[in-house]
Amino acid sequence: MLPLAITSHDSPSSVPVPPVRKRLVWLDPSRTAGAYASQAGSHYWIDVSDVAMFHYSAATGQVMAVTRNAIEEVRVQAIYRRVVLPFLLQALGYEMLHASAVRTERGVVAFCGDSGAGKSTIATGLRRRGYPVWADDALLLEVGARIGAIALPFVVRLRRESAEFFGLGGRGDGSSDDLSGIERDPVELAAVCVLKRRAGSEDDEVIGCHRGTAALTALLAHACAFNFEDLDRKRRMVTQYLAVAARIPVFEAVVRPGLERLSELLDHIEARIIHAEPAWAD
Repeated sequence: MLPLAITSHDSPSSVPVPPVRKRLVWLDPSRTAGAYASQAGSHYWIDVSDVAMFHYSAATGQVMAVTRNAIEEVRVQAIYRRVVLPFLLQALGYEMLHASAVRTERGVVAFCGDSGAGKSTIATGLRRRGYPVWADDALLLEVGARIGAIALPFVVRLRRESAEFFGLGGRGDGSSDDLSGIERDPVELAAVCVLKRRAGSEDDEVIGCHRGTAALTALLAHACAFNFEDLDRKRRMVTQYLAVAARIPVFEAVVRPGLERLSELLDHIEARIIHAEPAWAD
């Protein structure tokens, strides 16, 4: 959606210097600082530690990346797709949920949650039941006459325990080759399920829909933004999530640690969310 051009760190670059003020927008899997964002007018920068400085200008309509040291371009491209592109598109008007998602006959079902809640694991489990993975870790929403879910190129990243559970070997934070996503036309968002990981729960259970303020609060807790200090963009963000909360069912699933009950949880999700009629049924 936004073309990327990569410049070597030791080559001349036309990328302007970002403002001194910057905001942390992404933590890497080790929970250390991963990326910082800066903005000045229609110029946007994302500085990804040890990878590259990315710059987007509305005047050029493309992203320039200046690499750090002799890093491989394939790594720069991977970080661009996974981190930089979703945040830039959010800055330009889409909304970004920290979510994985699958495609169903009714539309896209998204799974939000904190890191380690099981988003990718549930999406992979549902894929094994015939629901293609639509997004992993970042889902863009287009809010208009309908709520569209936009799929960006992605690679499903599983923790080692989940990868082994699905027979994918020891590829923690890896993926199987057939779980790659490509850019596609938006598909209507059918439902959002917020995952709550809770030790000691007797059951994995899909709970009835949140509505009103509870639905909005649940969505905003997992909304990502390039710049929360841009008040105009922040107001638009809240307005758009109000529209999502009013028109899309927002469920909650309590998930116990471990994978022993995954199949039962997927049964609940299919029965209460994917196949429920109507979608708002408790």
